[in-house]
Amino acid sequence: MDIFWCELPLRAAATLSHEAGRRLLEYAWRERFGPAPLPPVKAAPGGKPRFPAGTGLHFSISHSGPIAACAFGTAEAGLDLEEIGEGHPLLEDMFAPEERLWLAGGGPERFYALFTGKESLVKLTGEGIAALRELPALLDRSGKPLPAPGGAAVLPLELWLPRCAGALSLWSPEPVSSRPVAFDALFPDRWKQV
Repeated sequence: MDIFWCELPLRAAATLSHEAGRRLLEYAWRERFGPAPLPPVKAAPGGKPRFPAGTGLHFSISHSGPIAACAFGTAEAGLDLEEIGEGHPLLEDMFAPEERLWLAGGGPERFYALFTGKESLVKLTGEGIAALRELPALLDRSGKPLPAPGGAAVLPLELWLPRCAGALSLWSPEPVSSRPVAFDALFPDRWKQV
């Protein structure tokens, strides 16, 4: 599984992050297939975007603050990333009691690590953010990972994301490769303007 990601200039992040995610998908496609056109992206039941059946390829896009990313490969994936801020106390009721105990012992990095793990899982299943409350705990009170629902692998990605936490959920664990992409490679027509 390759994760293509781009750090956006702060002045452009709010207006270009969604488009950057789509351009990262196109970039990933070209890396694998050259100039072959990107197949149409359709919404599956539940709204998860995907390629038509038969391509054998899957993707997941996420963006937050100045970072956009696209997981691209042969395994179904759910990718989430969040810029680390102060945390969201109102969202903590989405976590199991043992996860709340672990959260109480740390700062916003813990919150975002756990939140992105859970959100990547519901992006994998296609259930959406409303399903977060239904998920069992992913961590025990000491922060040790528990088995993910359905046997999914939930992989933390915070080591390579600047100022962000992230997670990738896969049904079939496989090696993950970080693939940084320069902003001007995605937006050659705009990089001088920002």
